[in-house]
Amino acid sequence: MRVAFISYHTSPLATLGGKDTGGMNVFVRETAREMARRNVEVDIFVRSTSPDLQRIDERLAPGVRVIHVPAGPQASVPKVDLRAYVTEFTEWICHFTTGEQIARNAVATDAERALRGQMPPIYDIIHAHYWLSGLAAEELNACWGSKFVQTFHTLAELKNQVALRPE
Repeated sequence: MRVAFISYHTSPLATLGGKDTGGMNVFVRETAREMARRNVEVDIFVRSTSPDLQRIDERLAPGVRVIHVPAGPQASVPKVDLRAYVTEFTEWICHFTTGEQIARNAVATDAERALRGQMPPIYDIIHAHYWLSGLAAEELNACWGSKFVQTFHTLAELKNQVALRPE
């Protein structure tokens, strides 16, 4: 079994304790490690934040790869600006995994994929983390024909309301 994790805005390799690192990084890292321990291959696609990063990093665990995707500037970008690079991110991933471009506005049926020799899908399932990753997973469905699940690690609006309350 092969699973693609989409963790668009945060890497499981990031140093914990920073402004934008924490629970989601740990969840993605530890879930991938546990899946690999159970003989599931996991590719974790993250937006590259530096041209110095290895494109494919395999140090998390045997059977787990973190793939740094060049989309937008290879630098830290405020979360509010990241939406602009989702399509570039997904197109790079599709080309990287299949050598093809995403067919825009065309979600193939199982019969169409079978006729094109694209069965079975490259990944059995896509697991998207955070809403931006969900947008990418939806686009990757057109490339891979894989089902996807979505995990919302926080509801930012609610989190921000709570964080701004005086205690």
